[in-house]
Amino acid sequence: MITRESAAGAERGGGLWGAIRFEWVKLWSVRSTWWCLATGVVLMVLWAGVVGYDYSYEDTAHPAPTDPFPVGDTTIQAAQLAQFAIMALAMLVITAEYASGSIRATLQCVPSRGRMLASKAILVGIVTFVYGLILAGAGTISGGIMLKDLAEVESSELFRQIPSVAAYLAMVGMFTLGVGFILRSAVGTLSISFLLLVVLPLIIRGIGVDFIQTIADFLPGSAGTYLLDGGGDRYGAGVAALILGAWTVAALGFGYSVLKKRDA
Repeated sequence: MITRESAAGAERGGGLWGAIRFEWVKLWSVRSTWWCLATGVVLMVLWAGVVGYDYSYEDTAHPAPTDPFPVGDTTIQAAQLAQFAIMALAMLVITAEYASGSIRATLQCVPSRGRMLASKAILVGIVTFVYGLILAGAGTISGGIMLKDLAEVESSELFRQIPSVAAYLAMVGMFTLGVGFILRSAVGTLSISFLLLVVLPLIIRGIGVDFIQTIADFLPGSAGTYLLDGGGDRYGAGVAALILGAWTVAALGFGYSVLKKRDA
């Protein structure tokens, strides 16, 4: 017999908040999460350090530079590499469940498919944003150490760059999650995400046709670059965030449509 107290307890433990807590437990209970996070730190710290070292490097063929280098720029460049760890983490949040068949248990615990998708998207967004702040801070420190006296620290610019890195990585994570819901395949998800975020913008920019260049500017990878750089020739950082956000919402929306129509 279901009493009023037991019903109230079920209500407190259910809903969207209950689904998010359920996903939180699953996220931190698998080793792949920790491997992805550790890989992201390594990539960020190492590459930011490489960028700083490359600029400040001096030998007989390369005289010492005299102009300071913004320490936050090392983080911006390193974020383009560290994003692959974020893509892997977000991809595994959904594709690992389809691969193992545990998606059925997930849907039994959270029968509402929209709520299940929303809980995963919210969790990935929050975790990757906070993680992105940590990565950006670590990259800034690493780049500054390697730049030594050439490091230029401008607080106003750092206050823009560090949240921009975190916002970019969070949207990359949620976009990849949406693609994962659509394709349900780890290889397919990484391939399409990598294609749209990295490969296509680079390839299309090599084609000297104006309307093709315009298409390239509205790809998620190009918008992400403008967001990280604080704007570009075509549009500013605010528009870049809107474009990348639109791609993220579209991927999650299409993912929900596929999730609703297909069997688990």
